[in-house]
Amino acid sequence: MLTTKRVKYILWSIMFLTTATVLCVFAGYRYFVKNPAALLPVIASQADMTLGKIEHVATQNGIEQWRLSAKTGHVIDARKEAILDDLSVVYFLKDGGKIYLSATHGVLKTDTKNMEARGKVVVRNKRFRLETEHLSYNHKTRKLFARSPVKIFSQKVIFTSKTMAIDLNSQLASLKGNVKGILYEKLAL
Repeated sequence: MLTTKRVKYILWSIMFLTTATVLCVFAGYRYFVKNPAALLPVIASQADMTLGKIEHVATQNGIEQWRLSAKTGHVIDARKEAILDDLSVVYFLKDGGKIYLSATHGVLKTDTKNMEARGKVVVRNKRFRLETEHLSYNHKTRKLFARSPVKIFSQKVIFTSKTMAIDLNSQLASLKGNVKGILYEKLAL
């Protein structure tokens, strides 16, 4: 027979274990977000193929859309993914221009050619430089999406925002969420 004292002890034990479990999961998540390289041994053990250098070119209707290179990569066929380290991508624009992306880590979906870049993500061309921690690329729409805070620098402007999208076809950017800007040019009023 359970006494009130025993029930309280059991409930307190359950609450303590639940809290400890939540804290451990949260701490582990934060650790791997800040140190994604710590996941490499786990990823490598699941990989069907591990490569020392990756080069990939995506074309559409015979036209080069982008070119990717990575220092190392782990291909996981079951998830249709290539896990990439130290990656760089060149996106080719219709007008002959180029946009360059670099990141510490990335994931290429081998079936859709969609991509995610994480860690010190830099996107640049001859007019601007963008910095963020997480960026996604949709191959079908040719759009880059940053759902983490971004900073955009050029010679005359600095912008910051919570999210951003760049359409590579139209070469237009859309900033959303707490957008702030600094202009370095005298305006005639």
